[in-house]
Amino acid sequence: MKSNFLSFSKFIIGWPLSLLALFFVGKILLEKAPTISQIIHLNYTFLFLGILSYFLYFIFRVAFWKKLTDQKDIKTIFLTSAYRFSISEIKRYVPGNIWSFVGRAQSYSSHNISKKSFAHLLFLEILFLLVATILISLFSLNFIVYALLPHFSFDAILVNLIVFISLISTLFFLLSPHTFLKIPILGKLFPDFDIKVNIKLLSTMLGAFLFFGLGSYFSISSITPLFIPHILSLTGFFVAAFIAGYLSFITPMGLGVREGIVTYGMSKYIPLVDAASGAILSRLTLIIAELSFLGFILIWKRFQNLSSIKKIEAFFHSYFFEILVVISFALYSIYFSLTSFLRYENFFTGRFDLGNMDQTVWNTLHGRIFQLTNPDGTNIISRLAFHADFILIILSPFYIIWQDPRMLLFIQSVLLGVGGIFIYLIAKKVLNNKALSFIFAFIYFIHPAINHANLFDFHGVVLAVPFFIIAWYYLQKKNYLISTVFLLLAGTTKEEVWVIVGLFGILLFLKQKRILGTILAIISFCLFYFLFFKAIPLAHGGNHFALSYYSDFGSSAGTVIKNMLLSPIKVISVATEPDRLWYIFQLFFPFGFLSIFAPLFLIFSGPDLAVSLLSQNNQLHNIVFHYAAIVIPFVTLSSIYGTKFLLKKYPQIPTFYLGLFLLATSITAAYWYGPLPGARNMNDAMYIQQLPYKDAVDEFLQTIPRQYSVAATNNVGSHLSHRQNIYTIPIGMEKADVIVFLLNDQFAQPSLEAQREFAMTLSKDPNYVKVYEYQDFVLFTKKGLPLAPLRRSRHFLPPLFH
Repeated sequence: MKSNFLSFSKFIIGWPLSLLALFFVGKILLEKAPTISQIIHLNYTFLFLGILSYFLYFIFRVAFWKKLTDQKDIKTIFLTSAYRFSISEIKRYVPGNIWSFVGRAQSYSSHNISKKSFAHLLFLEILFLLVATILISLFSLNFIVYALLPHFSFDAILVNLIVFISLISTLFFLLSPHTFLKIPILGKLFPDFDIKVNIKLLSTMLGAFLFFGLGSYFSISSITPLFIPHILSLTGFFVAAFIAGYLSFITPMGLGVREGIVTYGMSKYIPLVDAASGAILSRLTLIIAELSFLGFILIWKRFQNLSSIKKIEAFFHSYFFEILVVISFALYSIYFSLTSFLRYENFFTGRFDLGNMDQTVWNTLHGRIFQLTNPDGTNIISRLAFHADFILIILSPFYIIWQDPRMLLFIQSVLLGVGGIFIYLIAKKVLNNKALSFIFAFIYFIHPAINHANLFDFHGVVLAVPFFIIAWYYLQKKNYLISTVFLLLAGTTKEEVWVIVGLFGILLFLKQKRILGTILAIISFCLFYFLFFKAIPLAHGGNHFALSYYSDFGSSAGTVIKNMLLSPIKVISVATEPDRLWYIFQLFFPFGFLSIFAPLFLIFSGPDLAVSLLSQNNQLHNIVFHYAAIVIPFVTLSSIYGTKFLLKKYPQIPTFYLGLFLLATSITAAYWYGPLPGARNMNDAMYIQQLPYKDAVDEFLQTIPRQYSVAATNNVGSHLSHRQNIYTIPIGMEKADVIVFLLNDQFAQPSLEAQREFAMTLSKDPNYVKVYEYQDFVLFTKKGLPLAPLRRSRHFLPPLFH
């Protein structure tokens, strides 16, 4: 009799309640569905990202629940946990949040676990959920305080105090077995797991709600664009709104509460109508993602015994971290490609340096090998007058596919991303620990030096980063042919890089590859000598232009090198000046200074570090430019081998905590001085300072015949570099057929005010005609010079100014 009653109870709480929940889901969808006009105008890319983020949110929630139940010896496979979790969670749409908990308890009733213990598991889930959501909500603290509560007098000290208290409370929570266990009541309420387990559980819940916030961000962005620089702040705000909805037990899933908070908060950013529509759409997107997840689980459960499904499961289980690395590579390549494109499209790139590189590649493709217009003059010269970056010749065939400067930006982003994959492969072979290897790849992907170099136009030398990493990987595998090919490719990126390639030749010699090592070392050192001391000075018409950066050590290349070698005290004094020490700190801090345990690998970075640290040009030891990038491969490799040494010397060090330490230092560095979204000083100009008429200006520039010589402000130089003669104002103004100004560059030379004066003078000069003027964009031609009319397109500027 009792057994029949239990079966009947399970049935009542089971599918009938689930069907009732689906009824309420349908009711919400019908009541809140966007209108046809709203659907038509949605950005489906962002909508897809929103659904995907919410989908990942449910995966992380299931992962958390499985980890939690595993601690109580309720061992189930992930699919079973996902099935039980999703079936029970769908019941929360029935008014009263309690039904999801009842459904969860019913689905696990077959396990030998008391109701009291299971209730404690549910309570622990809520505790971890609250801690995780509060931590993520801290990202939105400034927004909540200053935008949503403007009438309250908050001080920055109070905000920091809230953050401090939250972090300290979290630490006590993680240490609960040691802090609360002996207290009668608290000891029973808080988790009694090991701190390592607590960290894993909290990290999983943090991942879940990070994706929840991103799901809301992308869903609302599909209605109206939201600033990417504010992505972390808004993510935190959406999670804070979730807490309010979650704690409201009266309405199903907090329906109405969360939307009201989101609408109010987003109305400070966007129009009220868009804010309300976005809040509703984010709810609908969440429901669609949850139904998709439930459907996916049901299909998976239905076909789980098929051999193909088992093979897929085994593949994901075996290659989990490899999949994470590939996803990280894809995200890195996509973000930096699109962001670099935006910099170009909004005229944040210039002739220096993207335009110079682009013109060299374009000229090479058209038979004028390694030529460009002299950046400091008006004559056509060899690129060798400045640098021996012959990689530009090698890249020229890619212009057959797409003759556009963005091809270079795309290649740079993808190749730097590939470097992260090979960092993982190297670390996996050295450390034999996939999780730690992924952390090293992750640090590489978010390293400020790599990120800044990727966004600072295009430079051939940046490609040496992945080339050296790949070369080391194949050297590690004793495939010396492929390794040598990539070492030679690295050498083609810049003249001084041949010194590093020569050092690799010495290494090969020491590794018993005496003939190959000797040949590589001799060729590399000879090439460096020839290029630096002979070829470049001959093409330049004097010493290498960069020698002026080292005038403290002499006036010629030989004197500079001699004085550096004979004046160690002076070298140390210059290299340890505060700005240089800060530069070194920025390079090594993301890897937790683990390089010090394998310093021999830093010998390879020595030449480039010396070039940067001893230079009087502050840009060379400033991480926001590209000069630091080539040091990173060797800092990374030395950190990997330093970790190996550390773990071998002190095997009692848990790799779990070492990984946490590395994550802490790398994320801190990325926030502190990196350019990524959410960083303290994010490189966000291309997002928040877009030129409203950029497409029309660019299209107009493309109508200028390529046989015409053009003098332009630096910020439009990269858009006009597909011609033999391109000058940078004020150089070449008297020779150019066409003169183009975009008067919005704060770094204009000699100054923005001077450029405005040039434009004003030309407008009064009878030898020139002002063909076009719109806001900051002004274009002149020599009198009588025919200019092809602007071709018809979707982009329109006001009528031509004659």
